[in-house]
Amino acid sequence: EQRVTGLMIFILMGLSVFMTSVLKFIPMPVLYGVFLYMGVSSLKGIQLFDRIKLFGMPAKHQPDLIYLRYVPLWKVHIFTVIQLTCLVLLWVIKVSAAAVVFPMMVLALVFVRKLMDLCFTKRELSWLDDLMPESKKKKEDDKKKKEKEEAERMLQDDD
Repeated sequence: EQRVTGLMIFILMGLSVFMTSVLKFIPMPVLYGVFLYMGVSSLKGIQLFDRIKLFGMPAKHQPDLIYLRYVPLWKVHIFTVIQLTCLVLLWVIKVSAAAVVFPMMVLALVFVRKLMDLCFTKRELSWLDDLMPESKKKKEDDKKKKEKEEAERMLQDDD
């Protein structure tokens, strides 16, 4: 864990306010390229993006994602379609003349989430909601499996 890197990033971001006279010489396409690169590189750990990639991926090439261990693929696809539909709907409302009701539509997402309880079990939703990062979930799941296997092996040895 490096705290210095994060600290330096935030210090330089703060100092950029005072460096506007120098920053104005940087061409806009360069800045757009930097921001595009940062945006694309940040997509790697986002579960929604990973689930979107699963639509066009054959089963044998799918990565070992923790939610794929516990939730059927077709339910993962339904969850992803619901999320994408809500995202597109929010974006359309935001850019239209109906943008005034945008906060109410964000509130409506709470009810959409409650309606998902009818389609999915609580266990499936807990795996798909991604409250904990994928790597942590996978490590904990692998640890539990290993402990279970060791306990079974000890029981067999005792017999």
